[in-house]
Amino acid sequence: MAQKNGLNSHTKTGPLIDDPLLRSQRVQFTTSSDEKIDLEAVFQDTLPSGSQLGTVIGIHGAPGSHKDFKYVMPFVREKGIRFIAVNMPGFGLTPDDPRLKYDNVERDDFVHQLLATLGISSRVVMMGHSRGSENAIKVAARNTDKVCGLVLLNPTGLRPHKGIRPLWVIKLFMWFYSLGPIAEMILNPVVKFLTNNVFGYRIDTGRRAAMCTQTVCNLEFASLLPSINTINEAKNVRVLVAYSGKDKLIETGVSQELANSFHDRKELTCKDRTNEAEKESIKRLRNLFSIGTKAVSINFEEDGHFLQRDRASFIAESIEALLQTTLSIVPLLERWDPVLLAPHKTLSGRANTMGE
Repeated sequence: MAQKNGLNSHTKTGPLIDDPLLRSQRVQFTTSSDEKIDLEAVFQDTLPSGSQLGTVIGIHGAPGSHKDFKYVMPFVREKGIRFIAVNMPGFGLTPDDPRLKYDNVERDDFVHQLLATLGISSRVVMMGHSRGSENAIKVAARNTDKVCGLVLLNPTGLRPHKGIRPLWVIKLFMWFYSLGPIAEMILNPVVKFLTNNVFGYRIDTGRRAAMCTQTVCNLEFASLLPSINTINEAKNVRVLVAYSGKDKLIETGVSQELANSFHDRKELTCKDRTNEAEKESIKRLRNLFSIGTKAVSINFEEDGHFLQRDRASFIAESIEALLQTTLSIVPLLERWDPVLLAPHKTLSGRANTMGE
């Protein structure tokens, strides 16, 4: 790893000096141009020895880093669940590389290879915030034999959200930026100013701002549907979609459309920010997962774009409920005849499924 990060490039899954939970691991992954990149991945890992309960893989947005999960991580850790907060290539403490395209191909393969390198083979919950939600979906679909849960927080959707519209303007700007070093030198101050003063982020350099912008330009939107369908067909994977009514970047309709794409889904609403309302939402969510509901979505009507910060306790409780449910349900699914899983009629004549 580059010395500018102040980290030891020879450390293998050992604690890094500035944080006892930070670890590093050499990871080789493939880009969309079929190039092999070898980077020292830096991530936060609460239980390197593993947890029988399960492992959460947290994927941040753009901009973002492992610090995006600093509020929810302690709650998950207290429950004995392993939490790995990733720094994606070029973000946070994981170094950049001039060959990176900042698209889903390399981002997905990076996380996939990290899982394989760390030897994590079961009871995985993929969790993504904002831009990271696409990668959480795609990595989960690629690893349904390992993944038992998918948690999406303030997720991007199947169409461009208001924070990046008009998308063609952003893509045109990035095309000019890609023309060469002179264009980069001229546009770096511009993209930094726009990112910090218009979109409200805090990014230290124009280069980093451009990297984040390119990552957003490479969202796949409706092209995610095949991956979502794979998750829908995986009986062992439970899904939570949590979004907000006052998200300044992603409007409620976009989040609801994404939630609607998951089968056997029940919708919850948390109308205020009181502890009582959150506890009631947790109770209802636990009940839904306990009766076999595959997907639960919840609208926090008074919250903004950072649910992993503002609803950290709820998210940890949800992850625990999801893992407890899959621990008891998966063995049953493996033993039951598929005919018994088909919808049947109740005494009232209404179609019933495991989730009702």
